[in-house]
Amino acid sequence: MSFIAHGIVLLCILPPFEGWDEYQHVAYIQYMTEQGQTPTYGPSKVSKDLLKKLVAFPQPELMVKQTNSTGAKEYATFYKDKSAPQYNKDHPDILLYV
Repeated sequence: MSFIAHGIVLLCILPPFEGWDEYQHVAYIQYMTEQGQTPTYGPSKVSKDLLKKLVAFPQPELMVKQTNSTGAKEYATFYKDKSAPQYNKDHPDILLYV
């Protein structure tokens, strides 16, 4: 996929001046970058590289329900705990569309 195509996809998924509110937005772009195609319902998995990075930040409750096996922490727990969350590399695959 070309640089321009990536930019168009990024603008469609992450509108200008708005942050992402769900990890799936970023996972969609990551999937297209790594796989060279759009994700499909069922077999498309969230990149483990992306999940590893997301664990380092507090996450919304719904995301933690979907990815708790990765070590992700909800906001309150993230800031309450004294230690940084640890990524669980042995977590099961997380489907992009659940």
